[in-house]
Amino acid sequence: MGFFSFKSNEKLKSGADGRNATGSGSIKPSGPTDGDGGFSGSSGRPVALTAEEHHEGVDPLGYMSHLPVTDIIELYTSFRNSLQECPDLVQKRYFVSTVKTLSSQMKLRDFSEKSISTHDGTKLPIVKRVLREVPSVRSRLALALQNFCHVTDWELENEEIECGTGLLATLRGESSRLRSGHEVDEGESAARLIPRMDSFDPTHIYNLVSTTDKLPSMQEMAELIRRTNELLLQEVNVVLVSAPCVVVGDIHGQKKDLIDNVLAAGGPIAPCGTDAVPEGKPDDGAAKPAGRNYLFLGDIVDRGPESLGCLALLFAAKLMAPKSVHLLRGNHESSETNRNYGFLRECWERYPINSPGGGGPTACTGGNTAMDCVWELQSHPLWVLANETFRSLPLCAVVTGEAASPSALPNCGKHREGDRQGGLTLCAMHGGLSPFIAESLDGILAVNRFRDIVDGPLADLTWADPVSALALFSPGNVAAAATTAGNVGSELSDTNNGAPPQQQEGRFQHHRMAVQRSEPVPTTSATVGHVLSSRGRGHNFGEDVTLRFLRKNKMDFIVRAHQCVMEGYEWQHQRRLLTLFSAPNYCGCGNKGAILIVHERGDPELVQFEAAGIQICGAIAAVSPKPSPVPPKEFCS
Repeated sequence: MGFFSFKSNEKLKSGADGRNATGSGSIKPSGPTDGDGGFSGSSGRPVALTAEEHHEGVDPLGYMSHLPVTDIIELYTSFRNSLQECPDLVQKRYFVSTVKTLSSQMKLRDFSEKSISTHDGTKLPIVKRVLREVPSVRSRLALALQNFCHVTDWELENEEIECGTGLLATLRGESSRLRSGHEVDEGESAARLIPRMDSFDPTHIYNLVSTTDKLPSMQEMAELIRRTNELLLQEVNVVLVSAPCVVVGDIHGQKKDLIDNVLAAGGPIAPCGTDAVPEGKPDDGAAKPAGRNYLFLGDIVDRGPESLGCLALLFAAKLMAPKSVHLLRGNHESSETNRNYGFLRECWERYPINSPGGGGPTACTGGNTAMDCVWELQSHPLWVLANETFRSLPLCAVVTGEAASPSALPNCGKHREGDRQGGLTLCAMHGGLSPFIAESLDGILAVNRFRDIVDGPLADLTWADPVSALALFSPGNVAAAATTAGNVGSELSDTNNGAPPQQQEGRFQHHRMAVQRSEPVPTTSATVGHVLSSRGRGHNFGEDVTLRFLRKNKMDFIVRAHQCVMEGYEWQHQRRLLTLFSAPNYCGCGNKGAILIVHERGDPELVQFEAAGIQICGAIAAVSPKPSPVPPKEFCS
């Protein structure tokens, strides 16, 4: 099944391009699909596959066309703009209800305009836009509208409840603890008082942070954060990234590892095709690698000692190369989380200011420990601005590359109809899949990301973890479940005609991997659907959810972060889901870090590394000037 077509050699539009599109042009179909609009329930118990979903030959909506993701982004832009024109919540709900009713008819194979000719909703511009298309395209766009409405319905219900009394907001989990209005207003007011800068150079900040232990001034940092926010506001929830691309997992404030490991292994952050040399780095005349796109999967801050340094470096890089550097939102890019796990305290320590309320770090005295004091800190102006920008971070990315050479593909036996062919396509997010997104990128596009992470699809995309049936139903067999799910050592493929699958280059260990192209078949024992997360936030998802999402959206695998894995990366779900973690020796755990490099021809490569200053055997080779991150009372990745 498939909803989208991906052309790897076609220049991908950015989210900003999609935002400015009117969606008025006609779309040409690019072939039939066998997709459906399947949706898995969100109850706390596992959701099993239906017989229809289990059967590979089922083709319920085979008359729909493949459409590029950019066309669906344009349609969602029109949908969102129409929704924003509604003056109040009642009108928004009426608009969504009308579009949902009409789209359920327009997606049908035997649809006739006469069946809806008397409906007032036919006057809506977005409905007129869909009705202009040929039947196969009309059906696909109508399905997208239906998926938009499905998610928006939930978002509007959530908005309606949050607009209720303070008691209702608290019961919804809007805040983990009650804070006084004075505390919040003070931080926000102070942030507004920081003046804007007319002259601003992000390259200077990038070089300052990457070559020294210094940070920019408070005014420069505030301007950096604000300009990054203005840029991110132009992007939609799903960003499109083309190879060559470096995918990076959790950073967690470990700036030394970000510079000495991630950027050293992945190559310079610069617009593709340029050979820019960072300030302070000598140009020795040697050949320089072509710039690669970078995709960071979130969790930039918290835990480690230099969250502000990591934020400044990556935000400056985003401003320097907005089409080459892509940042996604993690669960720590939310004020409720980073208030308590290091980022707020670091803002006060690196940028101390006089607080009339006495809520700075000096307010903690007596027998309180450093971690006890975290819970008493007031909002810092830079922390307020940073969290406003975090709410603008996109949630998902689609990475595409050209087809790998035939010799690099694994010999998986006889290919069935529906096996993936052509270029490599992978989906990336911080957490995982949600039961609210209709198993499609359509649903992810419609998520309201401009808020704190509390529940619903936003929580799932940033908090969810993959699970297996064994781990779910046999709590005592978690270790066995991890082995069954597919640890890295047992699932590496030899892609080099008999050569070892791994190669050591200095302190970096490279693993060239072959992508499984045959159609996976979910097994009954692995079917768990969606279950409530043991973290207390969002849903976890099973192998069946992963495989259906990939099949319907015609993708090869999912790459996500969020969990510390000892080797830096780990395969699960029949090697169709890759967990990536780029913060080595995280909180003293002794784990390796890793990044994923998608080369120009789409051949993925995993690069492992130890923590900076740590030998392969685990002994400390050099004492870091910064202390190792200490896990707080409630340990969550």
